[in-house]
Amino acid sequence: MSNSNQDVNITVSIPDELQDAKIKAWRKQERKVIEGLRKRIFFVKSQGNQRFYYDVKTGANSLTVQH
Repeated sequence: MSNSNQDVNITVSIPDELQDAKIKAWRKQERKVIEGLRKRIFFVKSQGNQRFYYDVKTGANSLTVQH
């Protein structure tokens, strides 16, 4: 008995209807998150090229965007 390592390529195609449904579901979830953040995070001030934000839920008032 011998073992052979061979690459196997499998192609799976997703019908356009399912792809569209996945994109719509993703966008709906994204909008939900954005709306939640709009109610929670507020711009406080700008110092130099740094912006500071306030988080209503935690009370943190010197939040910055991290890359």
